[in-house]
Amino acid sequence: MENYILKKADDRIIETFKDYTLAWFAHIMILIFLIFGLAIGVFDFEGEARLSQLLFILIIIVPFLLFSWNMHFFALSEDYFIVQNDIFFWMKNIYRFKDIKVVIFRESLSKYPNCLKIITKDNRSKLYSSSSLGDSTWLKLKDELKKKKVRVKNENHLLS
Repeated sequence: MENYILKKADDRIIETFKDYTLAWFAHIMILIFLIFGLAIGVFDFEGEARLSQLLFILIIIVPFLLFSWNMHFFALSEDYFIVQNDIFFWMKNIYRFKDIKVVIFRESLSKYPNCLKIITKDNRSKLYSSSSLGDSTWLKLKDELKKKKVRVKNENHLLS
């Protein structure tokens, strides 16, 4: 991996920016599909084992893929900015503050969640969306990044 994304941060997390997860639509939908998929996997449709197995796989996997892209949360440590996903909790991107060129808070389109775009000093960028963060949490994150001397650009009129 590139030098600005590390496998683990050496210093402790100071603050995590994550709101209550189960209160959001995408999280609730994943739980519903998981329960429904497990129920279909348990019951056999009159000997049609392949059909029930296929439905089980589709009903479990499709919502995870559909909803997991917008379930990020953020954390700050002394020297690092950490991005993690609620569903894929083992996947973590860690950026050193000194390697970040700018963090852009972007407005979502229509009903999509707000996004945060990180551009590093070598002009690589990555976009992270989060349906579980409320406006006040986004504002706190923006303020804390400014305190860490990270350049912040706000393209979201709701977070002004």
